[in-house]
Amino acid sequence: MQDQFEGGIRFGVDLGGSKYRIGLVNSNAELVGESIRVSVDDISDADVLVRSISDSAVKLLNTNNISKEDVKRMGIGSPGPLNIYTGTILETLNLHYLRGYPLADKVSESLSIEVSLGNDANCFVLGQQIAGAAKGFQNVFGITLGTGFGCGIIIDGNLYEGSTGTAAEYGISPYLEGAFEDYISGRGLKSIFKNLSGEESHPFLIEDAAREGDKNAIQTFVEFGKHIGNSLSYIVNLLDPSIIVIGGSIANAYDLFEDSLKESLLSKIHEQPIKNLIIKQAENGEENALIGAAMLTDSRKTNGK
Repeated sequence: MQDQFEGGIRFGVDLGGSKYRIGLVNSNAELVGESIRVSVDDISDADVLVRSISDSAVKLLNTNNISKEDVKRMGIGSPGPLNIYTGTILETLNLHYLRGYPLADKVSESLSIEVSLGNDANCFVLGQQIAGAAKGFQNVFGITLGTGFGCGIIIDGNLYEGSTGTAAEYGISPYLEGAFEDYISGRGLKSIFKNLSGEESHPFLIEDAAREGDKNAIQTFVEFGKHIGNSLSYIVNLLDPSIIVIGGSIANAYDLFEDSLKESLLSKIHEQPIKNLIIKQAENGEENALIGAAMLTDSRKTNGK
């Protein structure tokens, strides 16, 4: 099998609010060996995080008997907003010590490799297009449903990040009595459930209750799906993607909101997309997020960035 990407083996890092995951990815966009998952709950300093990522990278090389000289690149997927051109995290919900921190440069200095920083939702959709549910599709829109509402765009086979790197991040745009992310996220799911039942709960518990037949929990996911469908109608009418991929922790409950999502979406888009649009749950979400992160540099070179 011929290599799909230049540059040989590279690191992919999926950085989140409670953990990061790091893996080695070869030029066929396949994980090499096992990835490493590291909790960041006890890390309260940006420089300590850099040392942890560097140590994990070296551990991966040793475990897989790979020379450091054979790995030239790393891609890091992180919550945003980011400055993808300086490799700086501008704002984070949980990792406050990373605000304004030049993460890409610091990791690059530590490991002496090229490091690219990208939005985690962009890495997700890129990974899905390269090796997941959207493999083989050229025009893809992906969403992640979790703590927040993340989105990414693939146009003509290339990741689209926009002129400032913030393309697709429309979760803060006005919607009903707030913004899209107020309704399409973990907190949105909890808010819907509280309005229906008067009770506080966690998204995972709401899912369990729905599967056990709780009417308020079932209706919560129905309403949740309607909000997602409403939001995606704007995207479909604007971009006309071939496929929409849905990932994130709440996507595990996709069967509970699939019908209401599609009913809401299909009632608001043009005739041709109604006939042709594919909507799928993500495949191997965490694994493919690493692959997407690892391939950031390749995608940006294709785009002339």
